[in-house]
Amino acid sequence: MKFNRFLIDAFGCIEDWESPKIEQDIIIIKGQNESGKSTLFKAIETLFYGFSPATAANNPYVPWGTSEADCKCFIDLNETDTIHIGRRLLSRPSGFIKDHNGSENLANRPLPMADHITRQIFKEVYALTADELNLPGRLLWEKIEDQILTGQYYSFIRPTGEVTKGLIDETKSLWRPDKRGKPSSRELEEKILSLRSDLTYALKNDENLYILEEKILAKQDEIHKLSQERISISAYMSWCEDILPIKKMEDDLHRILKDIGDVDVVQELPSDIEARLKQIESEIIECTDNIEMNRTEITKLEEIIENYSKTDINILKSGEDIDSLVRSYGQIASSIDRLENLTRQRDGTSTIIKNEGNRLIIGGWKDAYAEPIGKIDEASLRRYVSDYKDIKSRIESAKAYTHLLPQKTYGKLDPSRLIPGGIVFTLLGIIGIIPDDTFIRFAGIISLGIGVLSFFIAWAAKKDNRDKEVSRGIKHGDIDSLEDERKRVHDKLYNTILGVPFASLDETTADESLIMDVNTLKRHIDDLENINYDIEYIEDEIETYSLKAKKVAKGCMLALSGDLLANIDILNKALEESKDKRRRKAESKEKRQALETDNQKLKDRLKELEDLKNSKLLKLDMFPGNNLKERIKEFLRRKDLYLEAEQIKKQLDRDRRKLPDNCFEDKDKWYIEGDGDDHVFDYEKLESAKARLDEIDEKLNELNKTLGEYNKDLEYCKEKQSANEIKGEIDSLQEELEDVCIQRDRLTLLKNIIEAADKKLKEEHQPDILKRASNYFKIITDNKYSRISLADDNSETIYVSERDNPYPIEVSETISRGTKEQIYLSLRLAMMDHLDEEYRMPAFLDEVFINWDGMRIQNSFELLKEISRKRQIFIFTCHDWLAHSLLNNLKAQLIDMDGK
Repeated sequence: MKFNRFLIDAFGCIEDWESPKIEQDIIIIKGQNESGKSTLFKAIETLFYGFSPATAANNPYVPWGTSEADCKCFIDLNETDTIHIGRRLLSRPSGFIKDHNGSENLANRPLPMADHITRQIFKEVYALTADELNLPGRLLWEKIEDQILTGQYYSFIRPTGEVTKGLIDETKSLWRPDKRGKPSSRELEEKILSLRSDLTYALKNDENLYILEEKILAKQDEIHKLSQERISISAYMSWCEDILPIKKMEDDLHRILKDIGDVDVVQELPSDIEARLKQIESEIIECTDNIEMNRTEITKLEEIIENYSKTDINILKSGEDIDSLVRSYGQIASSIDRLENLTRQRDGTSTIIKNEGNRLIIGGWKDAYAEPIGKIDEASLRRYVSDYKDIKSRIESAKAYTHLLPQKTYGKLDPSRLIPGGIVFTLLGIIGIIPDDTFIRFAGIISLGIGVLSFFIAWAAKKDNRDKEVSRGIKHGDIDSLEDERKRVHDKLYNTILGVPFASLDETTADESLIMDVNTLKRHIDDLENINYDIEYIEDEIETYSLKAKKVAKGCMLALSGDLLANIDILNKALEESKDKRRRKAESKEKRQALETDNQKLKDRLKELEDLKNSKLLKLDMFPGNNLKERIKEFLRRKDLYLEAEQIKKQLDRDRRKLPDNCFEDKDKWYIEGDGDDHVFDYEKLESAKARLDEIDEKLNELNKTLGEYNKDLEYCKEKQSANEIKGEIDSLQEELEDVCIQRDRLTLLKNIIEAADKKLKEEHQPDILKRASNYFKIITDNKYSRISLADDNSETIYVSERDNPYPIEVSETISRGTKEQIYLSLRLAMMDHLDEEYRMPAFLDEVFINWDGMRIQNSFELLKEISRKRQIFIFTCHDWLAHSLLNNLKAQLIDMDGK
């Protein structure tokens, strides 16, 4: 599994970034702090496992000012299969994976090829930083065994040693063979013994409770019978009090309805009929006025429509050309201003050329000089000036040397005078060495040295005189040839400047001032040519716009002035007016249509109002009266009676609902029928019922008082624990005691099973990881250490075997920090190899080499080569030296985050 390319649209501080195509197995991610290295790793983790947190509001990698995070990548699964992965976080996360078979919705699930490794294991094993390179202690190593080697990749699983210790502690908390502590079994036995003592008192209390409950039930039955009788008597008295008002309301309702007459007409007409008629009349007048106003407005709109002429149509047809001229208005104005500036620059530059020419050219400036000066070859001029200066320097040196030669000849040393003296001192030295006297021998050595030195000085002087004689003859012969060469170079200089008589070039002088003079005039002449070119270009441009404006004005039959900008303003104003007329025409048509529609609605409403007015007047004619006012007055009187009747009906309905459902069915029980519809009630029976009701109330009060005393005694007895509760609690404690024993046996068995399984697991898997880790550690240390091993007693101790040392070395404080980090890195790399299944996941190393010495860093190159044969490696660093060293020693690819 290898990354091919990253495409990050928005993730943390990285936006709109695409990595180069990744073509190597070792990739160096270099960048300063805050450049996005950690953000890129978090994006890689998200591509593998999805967003966490999975909401845009809580995820810190949603860029500020936006509401989404988006990242994608391409991964090569093998040489032929490539997948495209994308993750996006809006209000909810989404993801996809595409291959040659199609696309699959990932949502926020991990990649299928990374599903066997959880996010936490990915961080702990595959993503290594300098801070995490520390030795694994016993608990951490057991966590790795339980969590990784067994295939259960969950960070919350506890190490084996911690689990077994917890099982032992839990077993002791349940049962102990000695008398120490207070285990659960001992506490349960003490509670059972105490409850058996309380059971005797509870049985006597239960007997008292039974007697009180029998008495309470008897009193409650007597109270219930008296209450039922009281309810029956109260219902009779209430019925008597409700019947008379209902009968009176029925009689009043019958009388009112008879006086109203035609109820339907009274009900249909409103109480404010007079105000309604006035309102209808007002609306009729308003509709009539609005219809007339709309007709006037329609006439005005038709005049606006007719104001849009054929000339306006022609102007609008030329609208694109006019808009084009208007858009170019600023450019034209700028061109006109620039033309004026260029004209002033041309005059100023011409003046400068004339002044500089008068200063630099013999005889003053002439316009004919402009063309040859522009053609002068600066490279040839510089070369000939340099040659001329060199020849002049050589001539001056030759002349000075020739002048000094006679003086040096007189002062030279004659070798013939030194040779005899040297012979004498040499002989004296040889003679002085022979005697045994120390002083004489020392003088002889000095004399011999003086003689040898005399011979050497004579030889050197003779050689120097010979060389000077030869040089003297050469110098006198070269001066004439150098003068001839100087003249030839001077002629080439004159030809190079094309005959222009510069004052800085004469028969004897030619230096850099000539180059400066030529460059000065040539620069000003070039400036003048450029200015003239710009003026010609701008004049042509302005003329083109002017012809276009005249052509458009002719087609639109408009008169123009001589100023181009003023003409554009005239055309623009005409176009805006025509557009305004067209717009007003369209708006007027639309408004006229709306007014005509509104008029039709007003006419329909006017007819509706007139019909409504006639209908109401027709209904009022049904009431008696000599005129409309009297008929309205009679209608209002009957309307009031109708409202009163409605109130009576509602009151009757409410009062009837209050009565019992069978009230009128059982009326023979309560009253005696008289003549006609009237009823005569049995008042003697009613008074007897009232006396019986008072008697029942007095009896109920006595019974309730007695019942309250019984209930108080009952509550006091209930507060005490019952025998059944104590028995149940004893049974529960007995069951709990049995469960404690079972749990103790189960925990002991579980501890033994876990310890046996852990021992078997280490025997099967530790050798593989330690063997791989030892091989990596051997590469890093250049075979200084050959093996990594763990202590057999399940302690936290790790050992390493050193070359030529038969005893393992314990990894402790005496081992350097860099070596410890190398041991831990080797273990992590071995775990990666052990965890890999079908696809090998990449390794991510963040500043893991910063504490290593130079030799170990060189060895790490071999390690990286070894790992890169199996998996892709990403190395994150902010150090330029480390990035350059990796690039120089490995076949690696650099991704610079500083330049993203």
